Amino acid sequence: MALRVFISYSHDSPEHSDRVWDLSERLRQDGVDCRIDQHELAPEDGWPRWCRNQIQESKFVLVLCTETYQHRYDGKAPADTGSGAKWEGFVITQEIYDAEGKHTKFIPVAFSREDLSHIPLELRGANHYLVSTDEGYIALLRRITDNPERRPSVVAGQVRPLPMRGSKQEPLAAASPDLPSLPKLERKQSEGPALEQKQRQSRFLCNVVRVFYGTDRNRIDIGSKTAFSGDRSDTGSLNLGFCDISIPATHKTGRLETPKWWKLEFRFDPKKHVTLCRLAVLPKGEFYRRLRERVRESGDKGAFVFVHGFNVSFEDAARRTAQIANDLDFDGAPIMFSWPSCAKVKGYAVDEATIDWVLPHLSQFLHDIVSRGKIHTLHLIAHSMGSRALARVLKDFAISDANLHFNQVLMAAPDVDRGEFVQVARSIKAVSERITLYVSSKDKALQASHVFHGYPRAGDAGTDILVTQEVDTIDASEVDTDFLAHSYFCEDRTLLNDIFYVVSEGKPPRQRYGLDAKPWQTGIYWVFRP
Repeated sequence: MALRVFISYSHDSPEHSDRVWDLSERLRQDGVDCRIDQHELAPEDGWPRWCRNQIQESKFVLVLCTETYQHRYDGKAPADTGSGAKWEGFVITQEIYDAEGKHTKFIPVAFSREDLSHIPLELRGANHYLVSTDEGYIALLRRITDNPERRPSVVAGQVRPLPMRGSKQEPLAAASPDLPSLPKLERKQSEGPALEQKQRQSRFLCNVVRVFYGTDRNRIDIGSKTAFSGDRSDTGSLNLGFCDISIPATHKTGRLETPKWWKLEFRFDPKKHVTLCRLAVLPKGEFYRRLRERVRESGDKGAFVFVHGFNVSFEDAARRTAQIANDLDFDGAPIMFSWPSCAKVKGYAVDEATIDWVLPHLSQFLHDIVSRGKIHTLHLIAHSMGSRALARVLKDFAISDANLHFNQVLMAAPDVDRGEFVQVARSIKAVSERITLYVSSKDKALQASHVFHGYPRAGDAGTDILVTQEVDTIDASEVDTDFLAHSYFCEDRTLLNDIFYVVSEGKPPRQRYGLDAKPWQTGIYWVFRP
């Protein structure tokens, strides 16, 4: 039977209610039967009895503290307002009174540090959790699932004897070799069962990554559900919002775990696969408010924008963005721009035509991210055909808006004409700290593009490798990857490790582990050591 939890909160605003929903969904994805009033339209027994039953029948009650909630909990709110929170406050207070103040059931939580000052008096002695941060959420999850980060070792069967003061007794090890002195080996063994239990429990936890998005795909609304197709938006306007993506506890770095038909897997399972759990569309003002809030939580007030390549659906783009953020252990806000790729191998020509149509939308999106996101450190990551759109937009920024500036610009397997990229490289460098180009001679998709266009691509290696003073070119031909070798940048641990040092520390190639310099006619490029 699933662990049952109830959230007691006040309806401060529509945005606050959305955040409560998000918290509930995240707990449910982690195996907790979390219940909130938003799950009900009109309970048969009426709201007062429903609230009382939820509190009495749940193992834990999360008390979501805000100034409004505290006023209603304490019965100080005006009449005819917040009846639910007032009633829940009465029931909670009565349970604590009946238990003579001793309880572990009621847990104060908050979305901001300021709200921690509004914990009800009866709960101020309990541990509280700031659930707007990953650390706070995981700490809460460990508490309610009894899954502590550490467990004590087993107590030895006998107390270790010690010599009396002034005694001429020999050292303990020589006098009593048969008595247990808990050497390091035994201590490790005693921790074994607890460690195994911890590992078993952790298999059922998953990490939820929130990905902010902008898209000019056609929006499809079916009932209460929203999706984005591979067609262009009818109006050419952008939709903004966020996706919640669950990363399973069994996730392997570089993998985008997906159902496999040969394993008889026909639907996504959050315990096994990187899964899109929620898609929300937001008004522009609300989108940037939430983005700013997320950015403020990060250490360097950072974010990255990922622009995907050809043959990618909206859902797969969101899942890939979350996987990159998770594998890089990225502290800031992951953002994606999803353009209307038709997500078909045979749709290459269609996607290529769409890239030109996308340019003004990507330009406006990046401009708004910079001007409204309050982001201190903004990185840009593009893959395949997405690099073509990004390169052209950055070239225009260098000409029209010199105030725009980005930190790291990374382009992996760029499906861009090599000659065009050489021409725009200086412009891109003018609006960024560093340009890093990941290339490979084993990329079969780019080999096909080379043949199709008749000219080499910027992502080619070998004799066509692109080396200029403005760009750090990294030859990834020797990394292990899939058959097509086109998504190598996010599928190989060595490459992800290199991207980590570029994004987190801004290190040049000569200071990054595992790279060797190779001289070329036009400069130096870098290769991964075998």
